[in-house]
Amino acid sequence: GTLEKQKVAGRTSRSIIGTDDRIRIQDPTTFPYCAIGSLKVTVSYEDAHGNLVSDVHYATACLVSQNTVVSVGHIIFRHEENVFVENITFRALWKDGIFNLEAEAEEVWLDKNFLENDNFTNDWSVIKLKKPRGKNNHIGEETGWLGVKSHPSITAYEGQLLSAVHVKRNGRFLLSTGKVIKSTPNIVSIDLDAAPGISGAPVFTDDSIISIFEGFENGSNVAMRIIPELFNVIAHIKDK
Repeated sequence: GTLEKQKVAGRTSRSIIGTDDRIRIQDPTTFPYCAIGSLKVTVSYEDAHGNLVSDVHYATACLVSQNTVVSVGHIIFRHEENVFVENITFRALWKDGIFNLEAEAEEVWLDKNFLENDNFTNDWSVIKLKKPRGKNNHIGEETGWLGVKSHPSITAYEGQLLSAVHVKRNGRFLLSTGKVIKSTPNIVSIDLDAAPGISGAPVFTDDSIISIFEGFENGSNVAMRIIPELFNVIAHIKDK
């Protein structure tokens, strides 16, 4: 299936393969880059000495409706510390040195299997956003959003060139493009360059997301495919 697209104005997530071929997007206010942003969260936990520690973590996320983003699960639930994160904020529309739109999470969905067993197969999150403070419209009404595609064939994307957009916490947008090396029912391995913070980045073709970037595993960068079951979850939540 295919969801609509609309145009308006913890893991190891790093591996530069050979030379760094990432391209910096000079104007991230253009579509589809304006629909992709930085997810900022706070992790609070007790260390081995009983001291309360609070860290800030970042990932990439992408709008799939006016108030829904998708990203990875491990930015929301931290298996390393066995805690859910706090203060989840999606930041988008980088211009004049700042993110011009910020929206806090209202509801979050994760896969129960991911909570019970940390793995790439179910490492996704879908987040409903509040309206940005002081705004009458949802964030996606100003930025637009990407469509979502699901393909049942295991080898559907093998050999294809796919792109992922990494949004760094300093507002730098980097486009990586690479060829699909291997495809399984749930995962695609892609020969593209990545760096910390790219987890959750949309891997897309024709302005539609076909997988979510996860991290580095077994010698290659991998992304979780939008399988039909996940497609249906996203479709249900985004229309709530």
